[in-house]
Amino acid sequence: MGLNQSDVKELLRYQKSTGNFFWKIRSVKWFKGSENRTPEHTMKLWNSRHAGDRADILNKSAGDKRIQIKGQHYQASRLAILYVIGRMPEEAGHKNKKMGDNRWSNLVESNISDNRKNRVQRKGKSGRIGVSYHKEMGVWHAAITENSSKISLGYHKSFFEACCVRAAAENKLGYGKHFK
Repeated sequence: MGLNQSDVKELLRYQKSTGNFFWKIRSVKWFKGSENRTPEHTMKLWNSRHAGDRADILNKSAGDKRIQIKGQHYQASRLAILYVIGRMPEEAGHKNKKMGDNRWSNLVESNISDNRKNRVQRKGKSGRIGVSYHKEMGVWHAAITENSSKISLGYHKSFFEACCVRAAAENKLGYGKHFK
C-alpha cells in the first residue's frame, strides 16, 4: 500500500521555502521488535539518531532527491505535492528544470509526457538540440522526440533551416511550455 498525506505529515516536515524534508520524531507504531529489541527500544534508537535530520538525499545519477520510507524510495518532489495537496502525482515537474530544487514555488503536478518535454536536453556537436550534420550526404538533419518515439524532421541544406524546422516542431508539440 502506498503512502498517504497523513503518513507523510507524521513522518516528515517539509519546508516549502527551501524544498527540504526533515525527519520527525516517530511513534512506536512505525517500528517492529526483534529477538533482542522491543519496538519501543528500536523507536528510541531511531529517534535519537535521525529525528531532525535531513530526509531527502541527492540521487546523483538522476539529479533528483529521494526519500526512503519503509524500504521504498520516493522522489522528494512527488512527496512534496502529496504533503501539500494530498494526492500523489504521476510526475512532479520543476519550473526551473532543476530536479533537485523542490521549493513549493518551483513544483508543478505533471504527467510523464509533459515532464519529458520540459527536460533539459543535451546539445550535440552542432550546439543545437535535435540538429546534426550528416557528413556523407553533406546536409543537416533535424529530429524531435514525441511520446518516446524519435521523429525525423527531414534533411536540410543549411544549419539555419534545420534549426527553424526543429524550433517549429518544438512549438507545435509544446516543448518547454508546460511549467511556466
